[in-house]
Amino acid sequence: MEIELEVGFRSKDFRYVDMVKYHAFQMKKHLNRMAELAKEDDAMESGVLKFHAETIWNVGRMVLEGMSQIEKSRVNRVIKTTPGQVHISGPIQPEAKVPAEAVKV
Repeated sequence: MEIELEVGFRSKDFRYVDMVKYHAFQMKKHLNRMAELAKEDDAMESGVLKFHAETIWNVGRMVLEGMSQIEKSRVNRVIKTTPGQVHISGPIQPEAKVPAEAVKV
């Protein structure tokens, strides 16, 4: 079995913000390595490009999901304004079904 053990140490006062930033930069490092490797192979380049797009989608959804749990978040909430109301929604969910009456041309 080919496995690799990674052990890390961190200060006890390492904040959640620091953890998220650390992992974001780790993601950037690995995505850049994949892009470098993909330069040598057209099929790999296509797959790596697709994976980058998936990463944008998934990370964006994770961030918005976290934001929606914050009471003061404006994601998917109606905001009262004058003279009417404005609805700010999250990203379009492709798997969601749109009612026919909502799509009038």
